[in-house]
Amino acid sequence: AGHGRSAAAALAWMATKAKASSSSAAISDDSNEQKQQQQLLKSLNQALCKKRNVRSILWKKDNLKEFYQRVLLAKKKEEKRIENNRMRRKKEEKESIRQRYRIIICCR
Repeated sequence: AGHGRSAAAALAWMATKAKASSSSAAISDDSNEQKQQQQLLKSLNQALCKKRNVRSILWKKDNLKEFYQRVLLAKKKEEKRIENNRMRRKKEEKESIRQRYRIIICCR
């Protein structure tokens, strides 16, 4: 008992924390990215196996892979949203400077 569901929850948590702490390097090759994800899940599973008696192939389970994919997708969307907001603020700032400059020119 305790080798499956709770271990899967622990592994999922470890994967989200590991991904959050690692740098998000953009990898263009999807197969390369999948290999990296599998390697991360496998190494986290091995670390979990050293601490507790859990399934050694837990990282291969589809529900864990799907969860990890959703976490990555959410992280990418969040990064894109932040970048879009940054670009929007930068554009608004430029426009504000232009407006101030126009007012100064017109008032002379």
